[in-house]
Amino acid sequence: MCCFQRRSNLVKLNCSRYEEIKKVVTDTIEDANIRQYPYDVFEVARNLDIILVSYQSLSEKKKKACFSKSEDAFSILVDFGNHAEWHIYYNEDIGHCRVRFTIMHEIGHIMLDHEDGNEVEESEANFFSKHILAPPCIMHEVGVEDYVDIVNKFDVSPTMAIYQIDYYDKWLQYGGDYYTEYEKRILKLYQNEQSISA
Repeated sequence: MCCFQRRSNLVKLNCSRYEEIKKVVTDTIEDANIRQYPYDVFEVARNLDIILVSYQSLSEKKKKACFSKSEDAFSILVDFGNHAEWHIYYNEDIGHCRVRFTIMHEIGHIMLDHEDGNEVEESEANFFSKHILAPPCIMHEVGVEDYVDIVNKFDVSPTMAIYQIDYYDKWLQYGGDYYTEYEKRILKLYQNEQSISA
């Protein structure tokens, strides 16, 4: 059984690791068939065969056990002998945007093959969550101008949007619309959906 829970001490990652995570984000977007923004994180989990369980749906005893692991969420690999399933247990009372971020954070742990939830892995999962909820190439495509645009167009919290607008500004400064191969893959899914919707 493998279990992750959120911790607060985060560390800065090296550039090559950020690039590796961006590629995993792109693979996850393709595997989960994310074609529009904002998207339903519950549907993403279903598409990835991850079971979501809210603390509030459990008995008082189990709910208390969940809160003792984490106030927000944790993921666990449940082994049934002949197969295993990832389960994410989450607190639905932390607010809509935080639930979205937290579920994608836990999916990040799973997709990045994390083992123990140390500070490096927490930083990686946070980056994964921010990058998959609001990819810079999609922010560019929809014409984001400030953090309020990110809140409104990507259904994220103002706190996350402030981090993302800073990241987006740096992204523009260091290449911006000269898209990487993985950004082109994300854009292709998004643009195909836009042409179908038009």
